Amino acid sequence: MRVGFTNGVFDGLHAGHRFFLQKASEQCSWLIVAINTDESVRALKGQGRPIIPLESRLRNLYVTGLANAIVPFHGDPVPLITALRPDVLIRGEDQSDEGAQYVQAVVRLPRLEGFSTTAIIHASN
Repeated sequence: MRVGFTNGVFDGLHAGHRFFLQKASEQCSWLIVAINTDESVRALKGQGRPIIPLESRLRNLYVTGLANAIVPFHGDPVPLITALRPDVLIRGEDQSDEGAQYVQAVVRLPRLEGFSTTAIIHASN
């Protein structure tokens, strides 16, 4: 069994998120997705974010069926990576390699062009 790990905000789950999660699930036999708490989203993205509260983001991610385990985390994902010890760290092309030293491999996935929660927010204003 190859265990994969990825993390993100997943605020306003959209086609870009689904594309990423589908590709991530193809990289492993068991995918763990860590999702930022509301407080850590505000620290990363600023006031007014997240637009969807944590409980709803967890449910939205769950119903996709693309993750085998979903866990909230606050701030730095490295303690979670070291505790879970996945085989592969799955990152978007714009994410850091935090925690790479604790896994066997890092897989970089491209973004689906034209989709981002920030862009959607700006387009609606």
